[in-house]
This record gives sequence, structure tokens and C-alpha cells, in this order.
Amino acid sequence: MPQLVDPVNWRKNSSGEQTAAYDEDENALCFTTEYPAGVDRWTYPEYTLQLPQESLAGARIIAFEAKSSEPKGIRQMLLMLVLKNRKTLQLKVNVPDTEWEECRIQLPPDIDGGEIVKIRLGINSRRDRISYRIRNVRFFYAR
Repeated sequence: MPQLVDPVNWRKNSSGEQTAAYDEDENALCFTTEYPAGVDRWTYPEYTLQLPQESLAGARIIAFEAKSSEPKGIRQMLLMLVLKNRKTLQLKVNVPDTEWEECRIQLPPDIDGGEIVKIRLGINSRRDRISYRIRNVRFFYAR
């Protein structure tokens, strides 16, 4: 899905001022958010699948690499999957370190990947300004 690496395809979805950029040196998407005082700090950029060509029907694992500017500044990282019925699944992801780490998230066995219409991949922050990067997003399908 080449559109996944283009920042214009990710809708801003944050309690602060979120920016998305492509980092050519890292071959990655970089999301940076600055939060105003007194808000619950969250950033979950949203990618809408271009259906039917980007259907995740049969997908079992979503994998990607991630790293952050300040791991201790991240309270949690989640992969959210929005289904056709508007239900949202929240799947925990290990907080990324300052070096690239592989993340593999297995879809729950009772979820049909064909029902997924949007992907949100983001964080809850402890800091007023935070950045994280993702790259090499891949989908693994059942045989």
C-alpha cells in the first residue's frame, strides 16, 4: 500500500497541533504533536483504507517499525482498527524506543480483516511536544 507512506493520506486526529511529514533519511512517516496546556494528550493519525483494493480481508498480522523521540514521554501506543459498523478495536503496542523496533500486532481471531475501514496508529503523551516515526508497514495474510 504505497499510499501509507504519504503523509497527506493520514487525517489529523489529535488533541494538539499534529503534523505529519515524510522523513527521507529514515524512509519513514514522522508524526509530531504539540499540545496546549491542560489537555489530555493524545495523537492518533487516521488512514482510511481505499476499498476494495486495500481490503484487509484475510489479514492476521499488522507489522511495522517504530521509534520515538522520547520513549519516557509516551504513556501508551495503540493500533486502533475502525470497523464498518463503527466499532473500534484498541490493540496495545509496545512503546517504541529511540532506535527502530519491529512491532507485530496479531488481529483477534474473531475479527474479519475485511471489516476494517480505517487504521489509527498513535500515542498518548506525557509531554507537551512529542514525535514518533513509523515505516515498513506490512500486512500478513492467512493461507
